[in-house]
Amino acid sequence: MVDRPSLPYDPPDGFSQFSGEFDGDDSFGRDQDTVNQATTPREFRRLENLYDDCINYWDDMLGELRSYLQSNRRADDSIVAVVGDHGEAFGERVLFRNPARGHNTIPHDEQTHVPFVLKTPSTDGGVHDEIVSLIDVPYTLLRAADADPEFLSGQGSVVWEPGVVSGHEFVFSRTQSRRRGPAFTSVRSTDRKLISVDPPDWSFENLKNHLREMVGYRLLVDDEMLYHVDKDPRETENRINEDTEIASELRGELDLSYEECRQLRSDQSNEFQNGVETEQLEALGYQM
Repeated sequence: MVDRPSLPYDPPDGFSQFSGEFDGDDSFGRDQDTVNQATTPREFRRLENLYDDCINYWDDMLGELRSYLQSNRRADDSIVAVVGDHGEAFGERVLFRNPARGHNTIPHDEQTHVPFVLKTPSTDGGVHDEIVSLIDVPYTLLRAADADPEFLSGQGSVVWEPGVVSGHEFVFSRTQSRRRGPAFTSVRSTDRKLISVDPPDWSFENLKNHLREMVGYRLLVDDEMLYHVDKDPRETENRINEDTEIASELRGELDLSYEECRQLRSDQSNEFQNGVETEQLEALGYQM
């Protein structure tokens, strides 16, 4: 099993195509402590180069998998999917008075725009820009394997099948780096994105141990952010006070998504209580 490119950024020996020319300590960025020390553009370029070398290693491993499938005459009838679970920030913006790094913070595109590469016996190649979501992956893979995804209970859908590529009008995300911090929820269309900030847990325990940090969250982060991602792809200009009608429309979509999630959780809880999921898990060999 090959680990995913993520913090800390420590590519294996032999993979230094991007990071080999750093004019500093070669250990910088290869552990969590030095990642947290990055503050300058030069240091963030170092982190990004190490990250790219980790991806380069993954690409090499995928090449070996492809060669194996071809040598065993299984390439034509195999389904291969490459999906990123999240992106990564490398100081593109300031968060809580510090350069943003890593993931699980405000869901700007550098953290949420990830690849979905799919190869099946029926794919005909090409690049598509439809908006899809990670929750679409299991539905799409099942359909690609000629299986019926209808038994899945969720908000995903099939976004590819032979001859047809489809996307969503809106996609959603939710991130929270630590339980004591705020949660960030976003809704995105092809040209707009609304980010809503849910307040942190103001429990006595959190206030007692993390008062300064929690007050900082409240003072340093806007409650809502609205971006024209078609004209402002780096999401630098918050238009929440100017484009009130668009913001209201996107809030409505977020509310609908919240309600669907609550209903799904309720339905799944009832299924488990009724023994449906218990029977399915026991059939797979789990001891309940």
